[in-house]
Amino acid sequence: MAQPPTPVKPVPPSPSPPPPSSPPPPSAPPNQVAVATVDGKNVITMEFQRQKG
Repeated sequence: MAQPPTPVKPVPPSPSPPPPSSPPPPSAPPNQVAVATVDGKNVITMEFQRQKG
């Protein structure tokens, strides 16, 4: 006698990975200031320095 096929239970989706501790940088900042990366440090352009000061 052939064995009846076993019913396959739906596998619950795996929980999404926790978000990183630091929030991701916005793709388009409101101030629209170009940020250059130097030695892994974010250096703000002089344009933003003048606007801020």
